[in-house]
Amino acid sequence: MHKNYSVLIPAKYDSGDRCFGKNKLAWVEKNGKFGYINYKDEIVIPFIYEDAAHFSFGLAGVKKNGKWGVINSKGGIIAPFEYDGIGEFTDYYTEDLKGIICTQVRKGDIYYYIGGDGKIIRPVKK
Repeated sequence: MHKNYSVLIPAKYDSGDRCFGKNKLAWVEKNGKFGYINYKDEIVIPFIYEDAAHFSFGLAGVKKNGKWGVINSKGGIIAPFEYDGIGEFTDYYTEDLKGIICTQVRKGDIYYYIGGDGKIIRPVKK
């Protein structure tokens, strides 16, 4: 809904993100699959994912074949689909990672920080 209370996106999706964010993309679900649309209701990233997170710093976690990976706002794969869990990208997880765009991922029982390039930075310290 727009600030003047007009409907931006018709209610034709099963569920959707609460906002479009800086990337001007929102995840939506249709028939059990997730994809991303822009504010004009144009499909930007097709409905091929089992789950999806919202974009942060141009990156989002998406789930395919039971595993999480990372895509960019054009749908390009940044991190492979090999994680059991994923967080939201930020530039401040811990003091030593301040200013580095990264997120936490889980692989089995081990948690890691991965950077915006999809590479593992280090394990999460307990």
